[in-house]
Amino acid sequence: AASTSGVHPFVVNPMFDTERFAFTADLDNDADPDIIAVSLDESLIVWHPNEGGGVFGAERMITNYAHGLHIVCAADLDSDGDVDVLAARLSEFDETLIVWFENLSGGNFDTEKLIVSSVEFLESMVAIDVDNDADVDVVVAFNTDDVSTIVIYENLGGGIFGGAQIVTKSFELFLPLVASDFDGDGDADLLVTTVHETMSIIAWFENDGDGVFDRRHLIAKVPVSVSGGGLLANPTLDDVQNWYDKLDRLVYDDADPDEVDEWVDLLNGITSDEIWFPLVVDLDGDADIDIITVASDGTITAYENLGNGVFRQDPVVVNSTGFIWSACTADIDGDGDQDLILESGNDELAIHWFENLSSGRFGDARLITNMLDLPESIYMDDLDGDGDPDLLMASFDNALRWRKNIGLGLFGLSRNIPTLDSEVRLASDLDENGNSIPLELSPEMETLVELLKNIRLTYATEDDINIEKDGENRILLIKQLKELREEFLILSALIIPEDLDTDADVSTQNHSI
Repeated sequence: AASTSGVHPFVVNPMFDTERFAFTADLDNDADPDIIAVSLDESLIVWHPNEGGGVFGAERMITNYAHGLHIVCAADLDSDGDVDVLAARLSEFDETLIVWFENLSGGNFDTEKLIVSSVEFLESMVAIDVDNDADVDVVVAFNTDDVSTIVIYENLGGGIFGGAQIVTKSFELFLPLVASDFDGDGDADLLVTTVHETMSIIAWFENDGDGVFDRRHLIAKVPVSVSGGGLLANPTLDDVQNWYDKLDRLVYDDADPDEVDEWVDLLNGITSDEIWFPLVVDLDGDADIDIITVASDGTITAYENLGNGVFRQDPVVVNSTGFIWSACTADIDGDGDQDLILESGNDELAIHWFENLSSGRFGDARLITNMLDLPESIYMDDLDGDGDPDLLMASFDNALRWRKNIGLGLFGLSRNIPTLDSEVRLASDLDENGNSIPLELSPEMETLVELLKNIRLTYATEDDINIEKDGENRILLIKQLKELREEFLILSALIIPEDLDTDADVSTQNHSI
């Protein structure tokens, strides 16, 4: 599964090995977030420098020789003040290798350095200081035919790593692994989600402060259930592993039609909570870390941290539409709490956000875009330095795009990195015969129209905002309208005909919005 570590919480569904994902880190130490893009099928990791204001430079290579690449993290592994890159890949003999790439300075990366080899069925990896010695350790979860194990590779200093230290061994199948301080004692604990025969389990391991995890705290158990449409009535650990193997074949190999149909039947038969992937974030503003579990079927549940790592399950907080591909959290509307962003859908894909109303209660789905041909991993960060989080999308067609957050939960046009996205042709008299060639506009034009409608509706009543009496909100409105105007300027620059060669006829260019 393509699990990652970025600045902000996000996950890619472990039931689907996305071929491309992206997240951010400041690789050149200029205080703005650069983009790290990972292409699994091309076995490469690249990064795009943020030039400021949401302008990104051309991709720069970190590695293009990472056969079987499937996990990438970013952290300062050698404590020299810049961000390095950690990855898991396969050797030429199909052994799993954990390697890292040193950032020499300014985003110039050295060749890979080996941490460990022969790690079987690596499912998850995080880079975090678990023993409070001020350097970043590596924690991994892997599964074998007989047992599943979580181990720590201690950073001895300068990016030199020690041998495996076992946290736990289990007959459960480990899924995503997350590190955070759940009991508020200042050290990094570990959250694990597992599948054991007919039960899904979420639990956390308490760190004693020295990187010893000898206490496991159960958060929830939910039965795995498969409805009549599925292939199996009582799935076991072996069955679940078989599902993963089958999915790998479908994604990476040319599967025959019968096997594809079989997998679709199986997915249709699996019901709520059989696969979880967690997000950890302070949902209710009480300064402790809560948990959101996202089930493949679209069920999202919150677990409130009551203090000291004691959790209470809240009712289902969101019901999405269809299979969930990717999820993240961010304060989209600038009100100081963390909202939820989901990419979901079966036949029709869409990205929605759900407003955190208070204390982790979420409002109805608000559409960001439904103009997706293929699933994308999603990530939120302030890409243009204006103080609000923008949307970064990495598509299965190897496209990398971002959408500007123009405020109030509204998003601008999709822009390719480092150029704009879809082609626009001009409605103009190109051949001087008196006839206009029809303008072939991107569907994104409809999004721009919706932005205007939403701006108008947002300020339609005094109950929402009294512009004349509320100076602060008036300034906010002006800011949003200025940013919306910038979107129009981008659009107008693309669709206004220009006589580029001053020969009195209209030239055109291939542009994108």
